[in-house]
Amino acid sequence: ERQVLEATLFGRFEFLMKKYIYQIAKGLQHLHKHRICHQRIRMENVLVVNKDEDIVLSDAYFKRSLHFNYLSDAVYWPPEMFHPQAKYNFSTDMYMVGIVLVELLLGERVKAKTRGPLSLQPKLLEKYYKKMQLQSPKRFIRIVDHLITEKPDQRWSSSQLVEHLEQEVLEEQDKYRGGVSM
Repeated sequence: ERQVLEATLFGRFEFLMKKYIYQIAKGLQHLHKHRICHQRIRMENVLVVNKDEDIVLSDAYFKRSLHFNYLSDAVYWPPEMFHPQAKYNFSTDMYMVGIVLVELLLGERVKAKTRGPLSLQPKLLEKYYKKMQLQSPKRFIRIVDHLITEKPDQRWSSSQLVEHLEQEVLEEQDKYRGGVSM
């Protein structure tokens, strides 16, 4: 978690952001294609696995129904999950990717600053948007907009996110080789 957050603060910021989000989306695309929701997309479950800083998702829940087992997970859940008849689906995974992207853009954990779900705290979310406007490339803010929109049917799917980033990541990956220690 620390390595991922620190890596995005170095000179390769834009490439690493694209690469991390692209690889998360590729992992979700594979799961979603097989009708599986991850259900626990958070910084703790994004692992750097080699010197090229490739990442994988860990800790997938292979269930199709939601159980509120951990209150700490509530920070990442979208607004629709707090409806009495909420159902976890693929767009919920994508909302959580949006929150991870916010954390990567800010270089800090959203979880540490909130009490309860970020999705139900518009003033706090607005504060994060202002901070992102000052220090983050606009292209990533637009991706966040597509992922954490309030209406689930308007969120990008994992396939749409992959399509959006794939060409750039594949073209640039040979230019930025090596790990954080380089």
